[in-house]
Amino acid sequence: MSWVSKLEILSNTGSSIETIQDYNLLVNLLHKATSPDDYRSSVGRFIDNQGDECERQAAMIRGSGKVYCSGFDGSGILNGSSNRLLPLQFLQGPMVIELTLAPFKTVL
Repeated sequence: MSWVSKLEILSNTGSSIETIQDYNLLVNLLHKATSPDDYRSSVGRFIDNQGDECERQAAMIRGSGKVYCSGFDGSGILNGSSNRLLPLQFLQGPMVIELTLAPFKTVL
């Protein structure tokens, strides 16, 4: 998720339910703290955009684009945990997830 600088979840009324600035840094720290070294040096390098700076930038530079399938590990609402509380007033309509892209030079 190095390409997402801000994650924001808005309710149907426009109220902010969750806002995380520097989301990419948060996820990077979480992965470094919880991923074993053998994962980072194998699967993580191919799937999770981990590795040294040259490997990560090469993965982002593709003429055809890049497809990601990524969870929102840093989110308190979308991380897959069953220990979250969300007041029902926020579920009375659609929620909006806004991802702000990080500048390319900072996607390391």
